[in-house]
Amino acid sequence: MIHLKFLKHKFLLWFTFGSLTILALYYLQLLLVAYRIYSIHGTTHSNELPLLQSNEKINEAYLSRRSNVQSTWTCTGNMNYESDWKTRTCAFKNICYNKKKKVFQFYRKPGNIKTPILFEPKLGHIYDFHINDHGFVALFAHATSQNSWGPTIVEEWLPLADKVPYLEHVHVLFSHWWSPYNPGHVIWEDIAPTYLAMIRLNEYDRNAVLLEYRRLPKQKNPFYPMFHNIIPAFAAKFDSLHHYMNNFSSHVVCFRTIVAGGGIPVFSLEYEPYINGKERLLYDFRTAILRYHGVNVSHLPSRHRIILVNKTQSKRASLRAIKNLAEVEHFIHSTYPKIQLDVIVWNKYTFTQQMHELYKTTILITPCGGISTIIPFLPEGTHAIVTDFYVNERAYSKIARYASLVEYCTNRKQHHTSTGIPYLSPINLLSVTLWYLKHYHTERYIATELNFGRPTVEYFLSVVIDILYSCICPKLILLPDDMNDEATIHGPEPHHTLIVDSTCIAIHQPEGSEQCETYYHAKSSTNYVFKVQIACDFHHRIVHVSKCYPGSVHDITILRESGLLEHTQENVQIIADKGYIGEQYVVTPKKNHVVLN
Repeated sequence: MIHLKFLKHKFLLWFTFGSLTILALYYLQLLLVAYRIYSIHGTTHSNELPLLQSNEKINEAYLSRRSNVQSTWTCTGNMNYESDWKTRTCAFKNICYNKKKKVFQFYRKPGNIKTPILFEPKLGHIYDFHINDHGFVALFAHATSQNSWGPTIVEEWLPLADKVPYLEHVHVLFSHWWSPYNPGHVIWEDIAPTYLAMIRLNEYDRNAVLLEYRRLPKQKNPFYPMFHNIIPAFAAKFDSLHHYMNNFSSHVVCFRTIVAGGGIPVFSLEYEPYINGKERLLYDFRTAILRYHGVNVSHLPSRHRIILVNKTQSKRASLRAIKNLAEVEHFIHSTYPKIQLDVIVWNKYTFTQQMHELYKTTILITPCGGISTIIPFLPEGTHAIVTDFYVNERAYSKIARYASLVEYCTNRKQHHTSTGIPYLSPINLLSVTLWYLKHYHTERYIATELNFGRPTVEYFLSVVIDILYSCICPKLILLPDDMNDEATIHGPEPHHTLIVDSTCIAIHQPEGSEQCETYYHAKSSTNYVFKVQIACDFHHRIVHVSKCYPGSVHDITILRESGLLEHTQENVQIIADKGYIGEQYVVTPKKNHVVLN
């Protein structure tokens, strides 16, 4: 009897243990499924959603079983500061385009606790893909806040797959930079970032569709053939977002994967750090294009061949073309008579022919500009010689530099008319430059205030300052004839009446209370400055500049230490403002005497 009782208890224990084990395994499986569905930053792997190697496929089964699936996202790039949205590249999973509202909708589970998108050191948690009048990523290399993009978060269930179409293949959003046609900007700044974005996020799909977010160039536009020559090398097709969405009758169209962002101005030195490390990606992009056009990349040239590029079509051909082309051709022929030399006008060749000609070249001599950006398509081990922008005397003239600035303003005005991109007239560029020189604002701050890209600000500031230096300084600054003689000691020129005043150069707040007190100056916008004293004559020419002093130093102290007062009795008369009252030989306004009752 005792033995039977023991067996009964043993059986119950084994039954209970087995039941608990089965339940544990069942709930573990449910947890794994839930994790894959609800992961906040999950990235769908290729084995979860196999990419079908056919035309665009619509999946109608994956979401039909569950209606509580939400959108997810993952990014690479700067995720610490909302202001660095231009360097960000993102993939969004299960988001939908609302054709009526014309927005991409990011679905978040209704009633769920809001999860922050970013944590900003200054702003704290950020819960939206739009902040401070800009989106989450840039859709092209030279984007302003108006050309940024981010989905709109909606507190709704993701639509069922049996109600709306779900597009299976990867779709890449990008925008075309509407600048004067330049193959370099099209290849390496418009198109290349779309390929790089897919690779960097592990989302590459040979059947990907590239969607131009604003408006695709028309077929008669020179940009369109370049798109047609490049994009099919790594993606299935390209289209405008508006035209592509019209292929579907549903007012909501959902995407398994949308990739966006990553456009960088590759020709700007400011963004060079973002290009470093991507050499292999750019090489693969270039190789895919060569292979698409039938070039055998493993077949390298066996004999030397020199190509001399004759640039004939350019708005700035006189500045960028090789002016003495015939002389260069004769020199190469006479120096290397046994080496094949071809003078080529590229616009007479199709793009496919250009690729084949380049791959039979060992030395390329080309002008700079967009035409030189074909260099990466040369075979390995070859050499390229690129001439500089200014190759003739006329290019160095003041008129040429000013004309270049006027051309820049004209182009910006045309872009403003067609795309809404802001522009400044030459006189406004001068005003901004003087503002920059006076207030010591950073280029990033000016770019933000004017809604420009930082490279744009960097460009026009350098050009305007160059014009000021070459055209205005000779008229305002008087230099002795023997200025280059280092042995000559220069003092004030004789028989001059001088006007003296100090100016402030704003600086950022120094560290430490003692330093702050030393450089404090209440009249400055930043409250901390260097002070410099300048003396000019009645011909508006600068004849003396003092060394820099901390902002707290009084103007009259700077004058006394400058050495100018040593000459006042002899041949120099100084006129100054009320800050210099107290010196016998300095002419200043009379002091106002206030009568107190």
